[in-house]
Amino acid sequence: MGPSWETIDFKVQTTEVDPTTQRIYANGNMQAHVVVSVRAIDPADNEPYHLTQDELNSIMLVDLDGPLKPLSSPCGASFDENIYDHKMTGSGSKQYQALDTAETPKEGFDKVSFWVTTARVESKNIGVQIRQPGGAMVDTSGADDFDSHVTLVGVAPRPISFEDLRLSGETEIHREESWRQANFYLSIRDREVRYMECPGLENAIDDHEIASFQDCGFSDFVMATNFFCWPPGERRTVTLHTRDLGDIPSIINQEKNHGCLTRVSMTYTGQDHGHALWVEGELTVYDQCGTAGSCYPKYPNRLYLELSKWQYQG
Repeated sequence: MGPSWETIDFKVQTTEVDPTTQRIYANGNMQAHVVVSVRAIDPADNEPYHLTQDELNSIMLVDLDGPLKPLSSPCGASFDENIYDHKMTGSGSKQYQALDTAETPKEGFDKVSFWVTTARVESKNIGVQIRQPGGAMVDTSGADDFDSHVTLVGVAPRPISFEDLRLSGETEIHREESWRQANFYLSIRDREVRYMECPGLENAIDDHEIASFQDCGFSDFVMATNFFCWPPGERRTVTLHTRDLGDIPSIINQEKNHGCLTRVSMTYTGQDHGHALWVEGELTVYDQCGTAGSCYPKYPNRLYLELSKWQYQG
């Protein structure tokens, strides 16, 4: 038989200056930090009882707009914080100063954090619910002992248009007699690139490969070009797996808060027959708040790199 306990205090708040409300962009990625505090006792002796991690993880966020129900789409909740900012771009800093009182448990309280998103422009009232030993459900709807909720305000995100996307000119990284490497950097006007999704190339030789071209000329002369895509991150050296030269080292992410696109061009003699492979999907970039924009890579002369609104046709 498991431990017996009952809830004597139960509340939910944000970590904002106003702990009852948080505004976030309604893009499905930006998160509000919601903290649940619960205090319990053992009814046999009225001594404090501290919930186990499994018991804390059983707490559910609930939708208080209408009949009580678990929080669901277009809202989402996770125990994990993602990579995007929790402060709306352009908002005053005072509104977003975290409250230590929300994040630091008071004596006798147990706390659990949720990271909440929404994909809809609306105000959503959110409470919490827990099942006590014996099956009794306790919530903060105000119907019984506890009345506590937060209001999540979903705000229309600033869209990212194709015209907001910028691709830098090539920056040569390495040159040898038979091959050279250059990087291009993708940015968003007036914003950071926090993440970039690169569609995978079918039968790719490298997980980051997005295009491969091989043209054969006279006297067994071959010119080959591979393109690769990298999300923003720390400057580092990686190993590129190429179709023609095997593994070669490459420096990526010299530009902070940019997506990185790498071109490796090679010339050699051989008996190859030529090929042209490229991804048909879009590149999707996300700003620091998780709002997405997209474009297609384009390969003029199979050697250069440009951005396009339309899928590359070869």
